[in-house]
This record gives sequence, structure tokens and C-alpha cells, in this order.
Amino acid sequence: MMGIAGGLVWNQLENNKELVKKGLLFFTVQLLLNALWSYLFLGCIIFCLL
Repeated sequence: MMGIAGGLVWNQLENNKELVKKGLLFFTVQLLLNALWSYLFLGCIIFCLL
């Protein structure tokens, strides 16, 4: 679903370039933070179990 949402935003690049770039920047930051959170949370669980 995240890929579909990103694709729908990307398709609007010709209509409003500045707004789409800002939206994709926030989308990318959100995606990276979500990945980082999962890594940190699972790393803490594994470390605490040792």
C-alpha cells in the first residue's frame, strides 16, 4: 500500500512539482523512521533476552 500511495503522489509531479517534492520528502522520512524504529525495537528485545 505504501508503494501505491507513493506512486499516486509521483504521478501528480507534472501538476504541482513543488508540493509533490515536499510530500515525497515527508513520505521518505516517515518510511526511514518506521524502519529505524523496527530495527531499534527488535534490537532491544534481542539484546535484553541475552
